[in-house]
Amino acid sequence: MSNLGVCFVHGDALDLFRGENGPRFGGSETQIYLMARTLADAGEFDIRLVADKDVTGAAYPGISFHLPPPLIRRGLPYVSRFINLKRLREPYEGLDDAILLQTVLCDYTIPTWQAARRLGFKFVYRMSCDADIDGSLWPPERAAEFHAALRDADGIIAQTEEQQRRLRDELGVASTIVPSIVELPGEGPALTGSRVLWVGRGAPIKRPWIMAEAARRLPDIEFVVLMPVENKLFWRCIVQEMERIPNLTVVPGVSYFEMARYYREASVVVQTSAIEGVPNVFLQAAAQGKPVISFEVDPDGMLGREGIGRSTGGDVDAFHKAIAEYVEDADLRAKQGLAGFEYVRRTHSPEAVRPVLTEFLRGVFAGR
Repeated sequence: MSNLGVCFVHGDALDLFRGENGPRFGGSETQIYLMARTLADAGEFDIRLVADKDVTGAAYPGISFHLPPPLIRRGLPYVSRFINLKRLREPYEGLDDAILLQTVLCDYTIPTWQAARRLGFKFVYRMSCDADIDGSLWPPERAAEFHAALRDADGIIAQTEEQQRRLRDELGVASTIVPSIVELPGEGPALTGSRVLWVGRGAPIKRPWIMAEAARRLPDIEFVVLMPVENKLFWRCIVQEMERIPNLTVVPGVSYFEMARYYREASVVVQTSAIEGVPNVFLQAAAQGKPVISFEVDPDGMLGREGIGRSTGGDVDAFHKAIAEYVEDADLRAKQGLAGFEYVRRTHSPEAVRPVLTEFLRGVFAGR
């Protein structure tokens, strides 16, 4: 029987396997962590995480952790062609065939694609956000290189029907929708709570100032912000502004493993990002029984379609009014919170996603 490997190439996810947060902990890292665990629990494939940092302390049953050759680590994206094949193969020893799976357009993307081609393995990219398609977050030359890798990929995972359509229409590539994964609480949803919660990286693309202005306009409502540091200058400036708002509390260092408590204590979760795919915040809120108010983003109309929250379409006044309405209306929160929990249970839980993800990977190995 062939030993087939699914190898996730992304160092920033490594810290989650140590039970801690890394410097760039976010949605993509969370999804790698959950996808790898979900596949390892099934036991069909040899699951590996290839990370450009010390793997000491990382552990999960059924997953092994490996360092790549130094010359294809982050910051040196085009030198894999110069590496001795024996060195290049080291993280993948013992595999008859492998999928090198990478998510979020970054310095890992091109060398992962190149390594797969040199080794005769498969390359799969998982979409992290809608901007992956147009490359708008990167210089044009980097976007062009990335799109070349996408067009040559053996498989692409899309998060939404909109991403799937745009990949086909704008890049001429096919993709398969595999839902993002969220862990469900063993105790079920918490349909009560008292605070408005915002969760996101301390980066401009998350637009936390929109939430801060809502707190300023709604002084009788308590807001809590979970915002790990990413861009230090931006984070320092926005936090200084938030500290002037008496009904807003910033909590900077909450780990993935501590977040559930904050979600459960919230009455409603708000989201203000400019660009997303399927926000982990939506799924994590729903898993804990909390409706979501999104300032603008609503992938495939999920919030309205499933009755789990509301998008205000970028309307500032409507955003503030929605927050006030949800805080006052406990029945609305409970109804949408329960609907959200049931939606993620049947669509985004590890048990729901595992067969979809596994069938996709089987197809890639089979060349379908």
